[in-house]
Amino acid sequence: IRKERAARLRAVGERQLEKYLQSQVSKTASALVEKERVGRTEHFAVVELDRDCEPGNVVEVNIVGTAKERLFGSIIPAQAGIHNHPTAWIPAFAGMIK
Repeated sequence: IRKERAARLRAVGERQLEKYLQSQVSKTASALVEKERVGRTEHFAVVELDRDCEPGNVVEVNIVGTAKERLFGSIIPAQAGIHNHPTAWIPAFAGMIK
C-alpha cells in the first residue's frame, strides 16, 4: 500500500509541477545562472537559457516553453549586461552562491 500511495503522490507532484511550469510561459523571470546555459528562477524552477552566460550572474529571461520538468528562456537583450551580485537584491538566491 505504501508504494502505491507514494506512486500516486509522485504523479500528483509531477502534474502540479507541469501545471506551474506551463503557467510561467510568456512571463518574464530573473534567473541565477548555475552553468553556462542553465539557471534557476527566483522560485527555483530550472530554466535552460538560449545563450551562454557566466555562472553566478543573474539574467532576465522571457519564458518561451517547457519540457521535461524545466523551463526554456530567452535572455532579454537589454538585460544581457547582467548583475554580478545577485544576493544583494534576490534574497532567495543567497544560499545558492558559492
